[in-house]
Amino acid sequence: MNLLTAQHQVNLRLGDIAYRDKLTKMGDRAQQKLVGMQSQADREYEAARLAAIQRDGSQANLGAIPQRTLPGSVGGVSGGSGGFNLSGITGAIGGFFRGIGNFFGRLIRSL
Repeated sequence: MNLLTAQHQVNLRLGDIAYRDKLTKMGDRAQQKLVGMQSQADREYEAARLAAIQRDGSQANLGAIPQRTLPGSVGGVSGGSGGFNLSGITGAIGGFFRGIGNFFGRLIRSL
């Protein structure tokens, strides 16, 4: 019985690790997409500025050209070096797994 309980706890931990890894990879992909979108917006802004300077010379009104800035965070993905925030998700998952572990632990002890 102790072996079954230990094996169950190990399986729960391995599942939790795999799930965290999957969420982190999803966050990394979203982070890369956000950075790519901002780079594209910056290139478009610079192209518009250059076109205005070529067209109007020193009379170009560069302040009238809109500069698109994406938000620093989208769905838990930080625009900076913060990465993907898992604290709320993993806390809920950890509580769920602890509850399951406690249930099976009590069930096995009652047998």
